[in-house]
Amino acid sequence: MFNELRKKEYNLYQSFTTAVQRTEQFTYSNNENEIFKFPYFDTAKQHPLIDDNGDGIGENILPLISDGANAKEVELGFSKTDDENPVEFDTIKIIPEHPELIESDTTEIVFTAKVNNNENTKKVWIEIRTPSPNTNTHTLKLPYNSDKGLYENAYNLNSGEIFNDSGKYSIFFYVKDVYDVVSGSDELFVYRGKENNRPPNTFHLETPADQQTTSTDLTFKWNHTNDPDGDKVTYTLILSNNSEKRGIEDNMYRTQSLKDGTQFSWKVRAIDEYGLFEDTNEWSFITDNPNHENRVFSRGRVFELKNNSKIPIYNAEFEYKSEKITSSRSGWFHLPLINTLQGETVSVTVKASGYEIRTVDLKAIDEKQNVYLTALQFKKGDINHDHIIDLSDIILCLKVLSDFNKDNTEIYNDVFLNNQYVDLKDAINILKTIHIDK
Repeated sequence: MFNELRKKEYNLYQSFTTAVQRTEQFTYSNNENEIFKFPYFDTAKQHPLIDDNGDGIGENILPLISDGANAKEVELGFSKTDDENPVEFDTIKIIPEHPELIESDTTEIVFTAKVNNNENTKKVWIEIRTPSPNTNTHTLKLPYNSDKGLYENAYNLNSGEIFNDSGKYSIFFYVKDVYDVVSGSDELFVYRGKENNRPPNTFHLETPADQQTTSTDLTFKWNHTNDPDGDKVTYTLILSNNSEKRGIEDNMYRTQSLKDGTQFSWKVRAIDEYGLFEDTNEWSFITDNPNHENRVFSRGRVFELKNNSKIPIYNAEFEYKSEKITSSRSGWFHLPLINTLQGETVSVTVKASGYEIRTVDLKAIDEKQNVYLTALQFKKGDINHDHIIDLSDIILCLKVLSDFNKDNTEIYNDVFLNNQYVDLKDAINILKTIHIDK
C-alpha cells in the first residue's frame, strides 16, 4: 500500500481508502457469525480509521460528512525515490484460472508476476491465507525466471503443505524495491472443491440497464443470490476492458474510473467458497459524460434501529421524481438526482416491506447519509404477518387449533393474545376485528 503514497497524484484521502480496502481484505475472519456486526457489517478483524477534523472520532468509510475533506488536501511522497520509476506489478496470474479451482487431477499451481522495473526490484513473493478458522498464513517466494522475464513459482500440490483443505484461499502478491518500499496487489483467490458441491442459484443484473447511456460515475447492481448448500457467496464484476473486481460481498459496486465515450459489456459471477460459480447474462452500456454533466447523486445507507444496533435494510426503494433505485444487501443506496444542483437538499420517499414509509431530506453531495426506517408493528390477530387482519388469518388460526397446518405455514406468537400460543380466544378476536373493520 505505501507505494501508493509516493505517487504525486495520490493524496492522504486516496491512500487511506486503499489502506482500508487492503487491510480489511488481509485481516478477514472465517468466523462470520463472530465478526459480522455493527458498525462495519463485514468479516474483517481490523478496520483503519481516519480523523482529519480534530473531533477525536475516527471514520472507516470515505467520503463522509465528518471526515475526509481535509485529507484530500494532504499530498504524501518519498523524496528519495521521487525521480525513480516506482516498482509495481504489470500483470499477475494464477494457473489454473477462471476460476482458480483445484480439482482432483490438478497437480500444481503456477503463480507468475511481471513488474515494470526489474532493475529496482529486490524480491517478489506471495502470501496465502487458508480457509482454516485459524486463518494460517503461508509465504512463497517467486524467483526471477530470466528466460520468461517474469517471477514464477510452480507449486507442487503433492508436497502436502498448503492446499490440503477444501475452501477458499486468499492470495496476495507483494514486491519490494531496492528502497525497501513494498507494493501489494488486490486480493486473488484459489479454491479447492468439495464432493457433491452445487453452484450458487441463478441471479440477474439490475443496473445499469442493457444498452443504457450513463456517466462514468456509475453504480453496478444485481440481485443477491444464495447457495443451495448454504455456502457463503461472493461476487466478481467482469467488464469488457479486461478488468475484474473480485471478492465483492455486497450486491452493489461503485466505480468512478471508467473511460468516457466508450461502450462496455458487463456481467457478474457468483462464486461459492469451493470454486463453483454461476454467471449472469451479459449486458452493455455506453459512457457519455457530456449528457450527464449536470447529474448529481445522494448516497448512504438505510438501517432499522433495533436493540441499540443498526440493521441494514435490503431492497428499500428510494424514489425522487422519475428516478427509482433500491438499496443493496448491506443497505447502501446511490440515488441519481435529476435537475438538482450540487449541495441542494431534496425530499425523497423511502419504502421497504415491513417498514413505515418515510419522506426524508437528502443532500446532493458525495458523502454518506444514513436513513433510518421504523418497522411496522403487527396487531394482535395478524398471525401471518402481512399487516392485514382478514380471512387468511382466521383460516390459519383454525388450522393450527385443529392441528391441520400440514403445510407448516409460519406463524408468529407475538400476535397471540397471550404472546405464547394460539387458542380459541385468538380466533374470536380475529372474527371481531374483521367484523368491526367492515
